[in-house]
Amino acid sequence: MSAVDQHVGRRLFDDCINGYLRDKLVLFVTNQLYYLSQCDMVILLKDNKMIASDNYRNLLQNPVFAEMMQNFGENTEENDTDSVKPEKIEDEKKDNKDEGKLIEKEDRSSGKVPISVYTHYLKGGGF
Repeated sequence: MSAVDQHVGRRLFDDCINGYLRDKLVLFVTNQLYYLSQCDMVILLKDNKMIASDNYRNLLQNPVFAEMMQNFGENTEENDTDSVKPEKIEDEKKDNKDEGKLIEKEDRSSGKVPISVYTHYLKGGGF
């Protein structure tokens, strides 16, 4: 979900994780902390080690987790995309106009995808 903006990510989370996969076990790995309150269990990692695991409410009692959530809240306020003025965006577009080629030709593979791949994908989605 890091490849989409926050609004699209929220829609994907609500429709897919909370919708289609609501009765399935989902291992959701994220650095987007605003989803954690909707998870049944949260595992907190630090320096490649598990330092806590519990539900969101109980983890708020953990000082490391509480500090991380507080820092996250401060960062999201600073990086709020709604606070960017349109004039500034227009200025940036003008400045970046001649900086170079943004789109490069990509390699493309061709061939057939076996039906078993589609079947496995659909079964994984609960269909």
